[in-house]
Amino acid sequence: MIIAGIVVAGAGYAQTLSVESMTMEPMDLSAGLYPRVDRNGVKCALVKVQIPLEGMAFEGNVMGDVVNKAGEYWVYLTAGTKFFNIKHRSVRPLMLTFADYKLGPLQAKTTYVLRLSAPASPATATPTQEVTFRLTPPQAILIIDDVEREVVGGTARVTLTHGNHRCSVSYPGYKAISEQIVVNSGLTKRIYELDPKGDTTPPAAAQKPTTPPSSAPGTQDAAAIVAEANKAYNEGYYNRAYELYQKIPDNTSAQVRIGYMYSNGQGVSQDYAEAFRWYRRAAEQGNALGQISLGIMYEAGQGVNQDYAEAVRWYRRAAEQGDAEGQSNLGNMYRIGWGVSQDYAEAVRWYRLAAEQDDAAGQTNLGRMYETGRGVSQDYAEAVRWYRRAAKQGEAIGQNNLGNMYSDGKGVTKDYAESAKWFKKSADQGCAIGCANWGWSLYYGHGVAQDRKAAYHWLKKAADAGRDWAKKFIAEHEF
Repeated sequence: MIIAGIVVAGAGYAQTLSVESMTMEPMDLSAGLYPRVDRNGVKCALVKVQIPLEGMAFEGNVMGDVVNKAGEYWVYLTAGTKFFNIKHRSVRPLMLTFADYKLGPLQAKTTYVLRLSAPASPATATPTQEVTFRLTPPQAILIIDDVEREVVGGTARVTLTHGNHRCSVSYPGYKAISEQIVVNSGLTKRIYELDPKGDTTPPAAAQKPTTPPSSAPGTQDAAAIVAEANKAYNEGYYNRAYELYQKIPDNTSAQVRIGYMYSNGQGVSQDYAEAFRWYRRAAEQGNALGQISLGIMYEAGQGVNQDYAEAVRWYRRAAEQGDAEGQSNLGNMYRIGWGVSQDYAEAVRWYRLAAEQDDAAGQTNLGRMYETGRGVSQDYAEAVRWYRRAAKQGEAIGQNNLGNMYSDGKGVTKDYAESAKWFKKSADQGCAIGCANWGWSLYYGHGVAQDRKAAYHWLKKAADAGRDWAKKFIAEHEF
């Protein structure tokens, strides 16, 4: 029953579908009983897509109209099809490659079942939020609730419960920032730029200008405006922050933040096209965060026509600067085959570069590649090593996957107590896969005292988040 996952990097404005399973069903005769044929008269394959969302759309070698049978979409595809695209207005597009599920090209007159999970609704999600902290200087020390957090290359990713948290940023020779932050579902990034201590005014002899004065803010003025705008933004004063960022429209940090505000409707009306324009300005000047954000817009098709090749181009530019998030995103594109030929070895290469910078998503994804033997020789011990590194950083899918390894005894001695520990950590963050596995542990008393009432609670959370396995388990078991 154990469910594993892989981390798909995304934007704050889009969620992602999850694949529960993709199987061939030789005993299901629907494709033969209710056939469709392609233009050459060859009978099609039938894929039954099970997902509790209305308004799904499917692209590829689709023959005829898609029929929705109460949460099960019947999609007819031509024989020999290797992949197709799945879309919904509320989530990022998903390209499903059948080879990823140990299936060859679709066979004529054959029925397949694809089980998808929709993202959790805000009403059912556990109140936690992953927040990305960007620090200048990059060596700055970040302390949240009296615990020093790991910062790599000026970036820290921390999962925090909703509510108030004490936050301080400091570094020798710079003025420290100490404040209380309010974490909620709308907070995904915070930017702290420390000002140097002391008088930074140049000596009198150096103050005589060599060129006519400009009406635009100078470097020092721009830095001060960015710092003030960031503070206003972090405190939730979005209108004030927007006004300040607009004073320095040529500053790449301001450009990225303006783009982010347009994409999320903070202080301005949500406008993906305008967000795209600002991200592009920053990206073309070499700002890595702008390049990643632009890539996400191209990948999701928001503010611009969807273009995976362009998404790859911008992820690559950020990745080649050494940005871990860009490297992990580029790895995803190679793994899936969006905008590039599918290449597991290349995906592994980019995941590894991100993972070695302590990027938790990169570590989880690299672990998954080792576990499945894609792009690298299968090595459960190495999978465990990378899952553990991600799990210790609080990455929920990494925690769940590490629990799987202990539950199955893959790469480690089988240990239900240890698996239960990691499943619970994942579930406590609201990860649907973790909720399902933690509920399973409680139901059978694997590594924890048996408690079927509590098991139902966690399995129901997973089911409400769209996990079909959890729904099936609840229907087939007594509590």
